[in-house]
Amino acid sequence: MVKLQTQKARSYTCQLQQAIYRDAPVSYPPLPAAEQPLYAREYLERAHPALAAAEAPPPAPVTALVLPNDLGDEKNALRALIAADPVLQQLYRADAWQLEINGETLALESQILKTRHDCPTLLPGDEIRLHLRRELLAAACPEIIRNTLYLQVLRDTAVVYGDEARSKQEHLFTYQLFAHCLQASPLGEAWLMADLGGLLALHRPLFQRGVRNNLLVTTGYLRDYHYQKQKANAFYHIQAINLPFQNLEFNYLPGDAA
Repeated sequence: MVKLQTQKARSYTCQLQQAIYRDAPVSYPPLPAAEQPLYAREYLERAHPALAAAEAPPPAPVTALVLPNDLGDEKNALRALIAADPVLQQLYRADAWQLEINGETLALESQILKTRHDCPTLLPGDEIRLHLRRELLAAACPEIIRNTLYLQVLRDTAVVYGDEARSKQEHLFTYQLFAHCLQASPLGEAWLMADLGGLLALHRPLFQRGVRNNLLVTTGYLRDYHYQKQKANAFYHIQAINLPFQNLEFNYLPGDAA
């Protein structure tokens, strides 16, 4: 009736009602100032939904990182995502890569899953051979002849780049060797091999004394699948934001460059 008489959309509380509210603070406690905007918004949505729809609420201030509520669900954990995807199972295999250093072999595991970190010291004259299982070259790849052994070598000197301006290890070089160029491995018919001794020696001017280096290995098609999975699955992207491939951290004593 008051709105009809005054031709105004605002609600009206008469002086008698106001006095009643003031005299009974227990029954009608005043609303804290911080809660008044929220209450006004809720009232507007109930009493005047059309006005509420036309008047968008101001964005909430961003005070902290907000992650999906279901990120902690068991099915969205990284190991569960790997178990549910046959290609990721190949990408993260801990039994498919062996690095041989002067006759001794070391199994390589994903750098974001493993709990042990070896850091050997290598020299230009060392015999260094990388062995991989043949079947890896068929994973996510329709024609094996198009696949490659894909190596990256990084150095633990931080650089900042990219749209997110993250601090990352510095990339030194990337190396690809096509599948048909890999050699037979002494580990057996199920394995192939690449000689890395000369490759590392070639880049020895890039290695610094006292600075760790990081060798990461995968195949060209498994690398591509990793990035496709990041685009398709936010839970995977969050947990595999760093390079997930099998790796070895190492020191390199370059000696006198030729």
